Amino acid sequence: MRLILHIGMGKTGTSSIQKALEASQDKLAETGCHYLGMWLDEPGEPFAGFQGLPKLFASSPEQQKALASSFVARMHAKEKEEGYNTFVFSNEALFEQA
Repeated sequence: MRLILHIGMGKTGTSSIQKALEASQDKLAETGCHYLGMWLDEPGEPFAGFQGLPKLFASSPEQQKALASSFVARMHAKEKEEGYNTFVFSNEALFEQA
């Protein structure tokens, strides 16, 4: 399983890449690739969406480790059940969290 993180500075074409990934999901799936989107919805509430990202980064290290383990387990399940072997996540807002 591969996870590709596309994390760039704002105003460098990231929105165009995200739109292309979103529009190409069927073609990506044919190659075993799944676009996860921009907001890392996989951990679920309350960490999903635009409002959830700051909550994710503000959570405790223990909670972040648990969420990471849960995320990896979900990706392995998608790999087994749906045949994906590559996952792509793209969000320039992550750069600001460094």
